[in-house]
Amino acid sequence: MSSSPLVTDTALRFAESEKKKAEHKLKLQEEEIARIMKEIEEEENALKNAKKKDKTQKEKAKGVTDCVLCCNPYDHQLVSNHVPYQFECGHTFCKTCVKKMFHDKNMAASKNERKGPMRIECPLCREIEYLENPNHLYPEYQIMNHTLRSLLRLV
Repeated sequence: MSSSPLVTDTALRFAESEKKKAEHKLKLQEEEIARIMKEIEEEENALKNAKKKDKTQKEKAKGVTDCVLCCNPYDHQLVSNHVPYQFECGHTFCKTCVKKMFHDKNMAASKNERKGPMRIECPLCREIEYLENPNHLYPEYQIMNHTLRSLLRLV
């Protein structure tokens, strides 16, 4: 049984047509894969940037929530030794460091200087701060950064 040239030619055209459809479908699938891969890459880059931003913000917050002298984190509890104290110059230190500054200054001071508020220099900018004994200050009289204490409650 031999097939006629017309049937063979039609079958060949049909096969070529099917091949072109398959190639076109494959090309569309490849384009879709490339588009999806690009979206994934963009999402990964956005995630990396968000992580970098979050890390930067955490580092900035760490600089605000830790005492710059002893590097201990501040605590918002009024009875804690790491309650933040803000000097009038705006620099903030924990209660422990303020007590140490007061004690060191008190030990070096004469008897007359010990009677009133202690003249203490801010360790960062050297601005003068007059401070009563921090052991005897009640919470409402403490030199505290209330904004920072509110922030610490959120952390």
